[in-house]
Amino acid sequence: MASVYLTSTGLLTALLLVGLVFFVRAAVKDRTQTQRIPLQGMVGTTMNQLRLFLQQRGYRLVGGEVGVPQMVWQGRVAPSWPLALLLSVMVGLSGFCLGLVLASLVPEWGVKPLGLAFLAPVAGLFYWRGAGRVEQVIVQVQDNALQITAQRDELKRLVPLLQGDATAVPGTPPSPPVSPPADNSPTAHP
Repeated sequence: MASVYLTSTGLLTALLLVGLVFFVRAAVKDRTQTQRIPLQGMVGTTMNQLRLFLQQRGYRLVGGEVGVPQMVWQGRVAPSWPLALLLSVMVGLSGFCLGLVLASLVPEWGVKPLGLAFLAPVAGLFYWRGAGRVEQVIVQVQDNALQITAQRDELKRLVPLLQGDATAVPGTPPSPPVSPPADNSPTAHP
């Protein structure tokens, strides 16, 4: 009866290990997407807003020619210390738990499987090397719309900016309130 428990525990642990490996790999996955955004104003004004936004985010213009409706911006994305730490802790705890299960399944190994907890720094290094990369934002003007190819998080920040929300640009104050009518005539109240 004990072997049934150990076998089922080993099987579930193996499945959880597969999930952990996919979670760590997903942390460095490229999430580039393309989105088409209708222009809300003049092309020049919109492109200027886009230029200011991307420069504030650390991107620089690396491609684009006069007469060609495409611009390529490039910037280095820094890895996240908290995520590297989280992944390392998760892999360390998972390695320890896997070691406990292996020590239970194969008692002859003693406490040696508990050494799997020392794999923790490997996950942090894997994330750090894979997440720190150069990202591109490609902007194309097509039929009174912008087609933007960028990393998913950058698109989430760009869409409100390009749809008329001026507060999407970091450091830019919100647009001023609407001015009163030019004739300053009082309005009638019901």
